[in-house]
Amino acid sequence: MKRSLVVSISLSALVLALTLVLMTGTVAAQRPPRATPAATRSTSSAKRTPIATPNGSQPTRQHSTLGTPVGTFTVPINLTLTPRGTPQIPASSDEAKTVINTFASTYLGTSYDFLYAGSLDGSTSAKWDAFVAKLPANVQSYITAFSSAAGGSYWGLFKTGMGMTAIGDCTDNPNCTISMDSLNVYLTSASSGIYAVYTAGTAASASDALNLIHTAYPALSSIALEAVSSDQGYVFQAVTYSTGTSNKQVTASTRIYVAGVVKSGTQSLVYAVVGIGDGYVGMIQ
Repeated sequence: MKRSLVVSISLSALVLALTLVLMTGTVAAQRPPRATPAATRSTSSAKRTPIATPNGSQPTRQHSTLGTPVGTFTVPINLTLTPRGTPQIPASSDEAKTVINTFASTYLGTSYDFLYAGSLDGSTSAKWDAFVAKLPANVQSYITAFSSAAGGSYWGLFKTGMGMTAIGDCTDNPNCTISMDSLNVYLTSASSGIYAVYTAGTAASASDALNLIHTAYPALSSIALEAVSSDQGYVFQAVTYSTGTSNKQVTASTRIYVAGVVKSGTQSLVYAVVGIGDGYVGMIQ
């Protein structure tokens, strides 16, 4: 009985062992093979052979597009640099050109091709300031007085000179306004103008100075200008009275003319000041 039991156990153990062997083989057959290093891969100890170049230098490794522009384009940039603290000057005004030239043609017999013209209430330019500085001190003071009293004042620069015109007299009414529809009324009753131009040659006498003035301002040839004393060149002055009609009413106005010549190197600076109406005449007399 015991012998049979031992044989039975031995057979069972043998069957179990055979089963385990068969299962192990099956699993091994299903597992993928382990990859082996490529035969062509160099080991860390392998020595690289440098690539030969025509001049014997070692090549450098670069990106295929490094340093090569893919495309070029142009971006236009327009810059206007203005020093800090310098006021911007607005665009030239056709209205200012009209006022200044209408006054000049009416009382001086001339007109100008202005490079710039604008309101004297706003900013002026360095060129204007430099030009005005060449005028006699009393003429400079007229520019300030006229523009302060006017309802509207304008300044302009042309190639060889300058001009300014003030219209309307707001001395007694600081809040008064003007309209371009009434420009002719202002020009004949309450207005003023200052003009200056550089001309060739100098004046050796009062007669020479008058000739320069008449050439620069033809309408002054009909005005009886008289010489007055001055410590800056030659100066002439005249006062006239004029009557007219406006809206079927008779009007009268006083006019004052001041003209002068100042030497400037080999040239002469010829200027003219005209005041229309008691207010502007009073500022000059």
